[in-house]
Amino acid sequence: MVSGKRIAIFIDGANLNLAQARYAASQKGYKMDPAKLIDRLTSGRRLVAVNYYASSLVKRGHKPSTFGKIEQAFNIKFHSYKFATQVDVGLAVDMLDEAWRGAYDIAVLVSGDQDFLPAVAKIRRVGKEVEVACFENGLATSLRREASSSVILDLHADYIRIK
Repeated sequence: MVSGKRIAIFIDGANLNLAQARYAASQKGYKMDPAKLIDRLTSGRRLVAVNYYASSLVKRGHKPSTFGKIEQAFNIKFHSYKFATQVDVGLAVDMLDEAWRGAYDIAVLVSGDQDFLPAVAKIRRVGKEVEVACFENGLATSLRREASSSVILDLHADYIRIK
């Protein structure tokens, strides 16, 4: 059953990949299934957008292979920037813009990067919820405290694993 809450997912590709790699180092052969990740993060709520942010690899047409097969099913929008430092700024600006336009009720930030702390605080001040989702090894304590809630992907690793 889908609830009335609208969620938009914002994925920091580099941060997710790094945290997943660290987690996989302790779990031989672990690979995450993006469709299952999106399903778990949606958790019965109404999904309105999935946005994936990365550096210029996506711009040159090299989308993350694991996302390629589900891109159309979830209407994933890939955002690409020339420099890695622009990725976080672009993601934060989009989260803020969509919050102010009323595009979602809950933003799910798939990143543990504390650079997002000011954006998360501002979005919460305008009355929106922000969940952060990350493997525990990559989640900044300050970001976890500022968010409305957090999803520790380690606890969902079996569900989101490619089998």
